[in-house]
Amino acid sequence: MTESKTLREKLIEDAEAFCAEQGISKSHLARVVMNHGGFFKRLEEGGDCATGAYEKFQSVFSDPAAWEAAKDERFPKSAA
Repeated sequence: MTESKTLREKLIEDAEAFCAEQGISKSHLARVVMNHGGFFKRLEEGGDCATGAYEKFQSVFSDPAAWEAAKDERFPKSAA
């Protein structure tokens, strides 16, 4: 029988894969998406997160437009 992962483990694994693909750290990802660079460190230490946070990350992982929108929201491009 295979052992199922917790949602916490799945979120961390998905974040690691996404970050490797994007060439960024989990801290940077968390800062962009949640404005909380320590988000994944807290999860890895046994912390929890709200369903909305989980869903927001999964949206970013599955939709390139959501990642671009999160970056634009956190780091708006200056008007030239």
